[in-house]
Amino acid sequence: MSVHALICCDGGQERELGTGHIARCLAIAGDLRLRGCDAAFLMKPGAMSRRVQGAGFQVMARGAGISEFESIAGAATELGAAVVLLDNLGRSGAAIGQLRSTGLIVLSIDDPNNPARSDLSINPAFWGCGATVEGFGYTILTGMGGAAASPKPSYPERNLVVASFGGFDPGCFLEMFMEAWSAMEPGCEAVVAAASSHSRIDELESKAAETSNLTLLQDAPLLELLPKAQLAVTNGGTTMLMAASLGAPVLAVSQYDHQRDNALRLASLGGAQYLGGPGQVSAVSMAQAISSLLQDPAKCRHLSRSGRTALPGQGRLATVQSVQLFEHLAWDSDFFGFQVGTLHGGALTPSILRFALAKCKEHNIQCMYFLAHGEDQQTFTLADGNGFRWVDERLTFIRAHGASEAVEDLDLSQIRMATLEDCSILGDTAGEAYEFSRYYFDGNFPRDLCHKFYRDWIQKSVTGGFDDIVFVAEIQGQVVGYISCRRASPNLGQIGLVGISKGNRGMGLGAALLQRALLWFEEQDLPRVEVVTQGRNLPAQQLYRGAGFALERSERWYHKWFHRHPKPEKDQ
Repeated sequence: MSVHALICCDGGQERELGTGHIARCLAIAGDLRLRGCDAAFLMKPGAMSRRVQGAGFQVMARGAGISEFESIAGAATELGAAVVLLDNLGRSGAAIGQLRSTGLIVLSIDDPNNPARSDLSINPAFWGCGATVEGFGYTILTGMGGAAASPKPSYPERNLVVASFGGFDPGCFLEMFMEAWSAMEPGCEAVVAAASSHSRIDELESKAAETSNLTLLQDAPLLELLPKAQLAVTNGGTTMLMAASLGAPVLAVSQYDHQRDNALRLASLGGAQYLGGPGQVSAVSMAQAISSLLQDPAKCRHLSRSGRTALPGQGRLATVQSVQLFEHLAWDSDFFGFQVGTLHGGALTPSILRFALAKCKEHNIQCMYFLAHGEDQQTFTLADGNGFRWVDERLTFIRAHGASEAVEDLDLSQIRMATLEDCSILGDTAGEAYEFSRYYFDGNFPRDLCHKFYRDWIQKSVTGGFDDIVFVAEIQGQVVGYISCRRASPNLGQIGLVGISKGNRGMGLGAALLQRALLWFEEQDLPRVEVVTQGRNLPAQQLYRGAGFALERSERWYHKWFHRHPKPEKDQ
């Protein structure tokens, strides 16, 4: 059997490695399978390995009496895996260099000690360690099954307090919560989520049975419970981030230093209230904090919205794409008439480059896109030395919950939702509005198809084909501009295209359209809004800054051509 990736994770079987690590690895494996890239696991035998097998994935046992490098390399060779994914909180650091020397591509998640050793490293829990990408935006939010969550869930009435403190709970917070709850008269129900592997599970069940309005669930379905949570009391790990992303107000404690750091970070963004760690929290202080929050709806609403803002919900997709690395883009290939691919992950190493070039040869790729993150000199050197051409600077602006409102009181009376009758004029405007884009700047994409690309985008967005809604601006009954919007996740709205017809620019229409889009995002309960523009598009940057957006990140678009498409002599 040949698989794309070998996943190494012993979550739920070692101190500090909770079952959340297994949950996110199952999510990655499940999504890879949907993309046609199979994965297998290398784990210690036990309850977690049986759970992974129950989800339909092959599990190989770690070799006895041999080094970790020999165990991983042997399994990867047997499976024909090109990629090794390490999710063990840095426990496999000593093996990374040896694995890479064999030609394997090594990816790591939450490795605070060795991120620079991996080909790619993703750190949602440890920031400032030199990872390729890091931050709450890369959090993988999932249940144990690995199936993708609905992009637009419905949230029922929040009428529960949900408590979860991981599989090991060395701080004994679970017992502390039950003691706190028994001393309260909260007027609502509590659900305590405990791992079936918990060392004191029998004692906990007995104590729960003696506590009013409290239910203990083993291996509870948190994705079903947290949307019902009036308050979530959690440690600072995966469950805290899952709760915040689902809009549950969070009261956080910490079992370990990295959980403390994460809880404090989320608290600094307004998305959690941090109570303390072992030795700092008592049943009394926990009961007081829970009671105070349950009696303060305004505070809970602020925690809920700020938590959702901090966790836009795109980390799972970005991580799965990074593990997949290369993707043949069927839509782009059909549209432009030649084979197009993209290289994910945001960084180049010699192993990643060899892998990508082999995939391009396999799929007869003529043009490969590559979006480089950060300021990694090795990536730039490899790109420049291997025929990649820098075609664009991609700037992402965000407007988060709590951002200042636009300073102008804009007249939106000439802004309305687009209809099918507007499609013709919208297409005409879009066909001439994006001379700053990478497709035009590249010079190898037929210009008539570049025009058509943006015409199709805006016209199909009117009917929800690309984006979800389009608003238009009118002057004396004539459509002269537009903006398209999409719901990218339950927490994130994205602006797609903004265009003003020539001769009507500089009149404030862009600001009015942007303000109407922000109102729509508010109506859709999307606390975070993103928009992307080009580094060479200074008017767009000025427009977004004026509406309260802030630059979040800058990335470089590269194109690598293999069989140069004939360059058109002039516009068609």
